[in-house]
Amino acid sequence: MISSVALSSVGLGSGGRSSSVGLYTVVGAVSGGTAEALGGGKFANGAVTGAFVGMFNEAMHQVQQNVRNTLQNIPSEKTGGYMGSKQEAHTFCFEKANSINKEVSYLTKIDSETGDKVYFVQPWHNNTRTKSINYTNKGEDGYRYHDGDRVIAQDHYAPYVPGQISSGGVAGYDYFFAVKIRGTVRHHDGGGKVIFEYTPTNYIGLRIEIEER
Repeated sequence: MISSVALSSVGLGSGGRSSSVGLYTVVGAVSGGTAEALGGGKFANGAVTGAFVGMFNEAMHQVQQNVRNTLQNIPSEKTGGYMGSKQEAHTFCFEKANSINKEVSYLTKIDSETGDKVYFVQPWHNNTRTKSINYTNKGEDGYRYHDGDRVIAQDHYAPYVPGQISSGGVAGYDYFFAVKIRGTVRHHDGGGKVIFEYTPTNYIGLRIEIEER
């Protein structure tokens, strides 16, 4: 009787997170109270203890879920993935390119819902040491899109090769992609620095002496 009333009061089956928390708490309270009573103690004392245990278990469950979600958001070789900031995207691509000896790139996009900039690391399984594959499609307005978001820039990172200075040998490819997205394409060397930057109006590229970013 107590358990059925309690379960209905938290909206069992509603599907919300509050229902889940309430359910864990009530079940813990009823179980703890019953065990206490059977052992000769007071139901209320056991119920309080059980409620705290229920809430603790639910909190730990949520922490584990958050960890799983974070791990799932790490970009993968064949699907890529989103990063939380430009700096995170930069660090990931720079380190990954040097660890696998292939170019790795990310797109800067405008979120179609919020208007904010978002950063997507592109899949790299088909990349080479000197070329990154771009996963965009042309919209009806002529701009390039990815996942429904307009692409405004691409940054690609070459792996470090001892004794070799990046020459921007694929400058034509970088420039034409800048024309496609009507935005900016930046070539980073093995140290993470931008050494060439292309826009639709700049074919030669700008040699930029800046600190790693």
